[in-house]
This record gives sequence, structure tokens and C-alpha cells, in this order.
Amino acid sequence: MHAARIVPVFLLISLFSYPALSAIEPVSFRGWSNCYRIYNETVELIVHAETGGRVLAYRMGGKNILYADSSQNGKDFEAWQAQRFDPDGGRLDYGPETSTQKLHALTWMGPWKAQIESPFRLVLRSMRDEQLGLQSERIITLSPKGSRVEILQRAENISRDTLMRHFWSRTLVQPDGILTLPVDPENSRFSSGYGQFEWRPNRINPEPAPDERIWVRGKVLHFHAVGATIKAGSDAPAGWMGYRWENLLFIKRYPVFPNASYAGSEHMMGIFYSNGRFAEMEPCSPSYQMAPGEVIEFTEHWELIAL
Repeated sequence: MHAARIVPVFLLISLFSYPALSAIEPVSFRGWSNCYRIYNETVELIVHAETGGRVLAYRMGGKNILYADSSQNGKDFEAWQAQRFDPDGGRLDYGPETSTQKLHALTWMGPWKAQIESPFRLVLRSMRDEQLGLQSERIITLSPKGSRVEILQRAENISRDTLMRHFWSRTLVQPDGILTLPVDPENSRFSSGYGQFEWRPNRINPEPAPDERIWVRGKVLHFHAVGATIKAGSDAPAGWMGYRWENLLFIKRYPVFPNASYAGSEHMMGIFYSNGRFAEMEPCSPSYQMAPGEVIEFTEHWELIAL
């Protein structure tokens, strides 16, 4: 009779004796004293709100899949305005690039506010960006177990005009890995299932020349991220892309809406870029015509797997 009562007491003691499966703590990282570490027993993220609300590290076993440029360590918005550079890490941006590039400075690299909402959820809020016409929010949630991360992006049109905007993830990863991207040549406007960006003049080449770094097997494009600069993308509505570097596999999943317009991203749902120093994974949302006061959302799911 007494033994039957001991079991629930033991379970209660065990519940409060072990640490939480995930947690958030303020840390210093790469010269910034105001970062946040979100971690569990499998992975950790380092987030810096005050330089564009970006993810600086996504690590497993001490290895960071995200690209870091040590020359940027500790540099804030003021330093970036004095001498502009391309921020590293897991950046989140807006398109179309031709219109937002000259407007997005405050949201792209300016100070955001951070709030710890739970042991596994960090909420980031931007300043009112009158130039871009948006006020933004990002909710970063790490699963209590495993490596899965949800990044919910939200934007409100704070201007008096109707704006054309789309969410444009721009995650920099380590070079010399293998990027994978779904293609669908049978249903694509591109003969090989992907189109390549070209500059001066700007255009999309629907029939890129053969490139030894790119090969297509079935409905998956593979790209070895080395060598000369290249930017290309796919219009396949599969909603994922991957990147294998050393013994890590980074997978991004995101919703695709085949009947929506992707005009702002050249009608592509997934884009990649590489210049030999880093590679860039760029999921895109549909293009939205945002009325004043309208709010839009887009969610990415990240996962890191040890091979």
C-alpha cells in the first residue's frame, strides 16, 4: 500500500530535479554582449536582435553550419552605415530586391528588440521602418528535443500606400558543401528545371550553359558550392531545400502556394547563390500586394541532421 504511493512522489521529484529540455540565456558572442543562446541537448542557436534580428549560429556538436565573417565581429548599425558590408549568418529580408534594396537598411541591419516568451521561444520586433513601410516581427521557436526550429515572420504595412513585398530568406552557409534544390523540368518554364541569374543586363537565362558544379538527378538539382559566383533558382513547388557540409545536413522547409504570384522573386520559390566564400539559401514567399495596415506571415522550418 505504501509502495503504491511512492511511485507518483518519485515521478514528481524526478520532474523537478532535471533541467529543462531547452532554455534561452543572454550571452556574449563574437564581440556582441547582447546575444541570446537558445539551446537544448541537441543543438544551439545564437541570435542577435540588435543587428537586424538575425541568427548568427546554428550549431550541432560544436559545428556552426552558418557562415561567419570575423571582420564583422562587434560591428553595429552605426558602423554598418559608415562603411556598408554584407552581414553574415542567417539573415531574413524582403523583396523585390530592385525596390527594397535601397529601402531596407533599418530592418536589415538596425536594432530590434528581443523578448523571451518561454524557455524555447524568442520574439524579435523591429523598429517602425518608414522607408521600407513595414514593422516586422520574428518568432524563433526551438523544439524541446531534437534540432527543429520554427521561424515565423510577420510584417505589417505601416505606410499609407499599397506595397508589393515578399519574404526573402537569405541564409549564408559554409562554403564547399552540396546544395540540393527540387526541380521539375516537365512542368517548369526552364528546360532544365532551373533558371540562372545574369547581370549587365539583368536577366534570367532559362537555358543555362552546362556547369560542372551542377547536376540534376531525377527531380533534384545538386550544386557544389565552390568557384565563381552563380545565382540560380527553381520554380518547382516542393517547398524544401538542403545543404550538406562536412557531416551536417541542413534542411529548410517552407510553404509553397502554386496558385499565388511569385513575380517579385522572378517566379521562383527557391533560389541559391554562391561566390566561393559562402553559399546562400533563399526560400521566397509569394508576392503580396499589401494594403495599409495589412499583415502578412511566412514560416520556415529548419532542421540539422548529423550524418
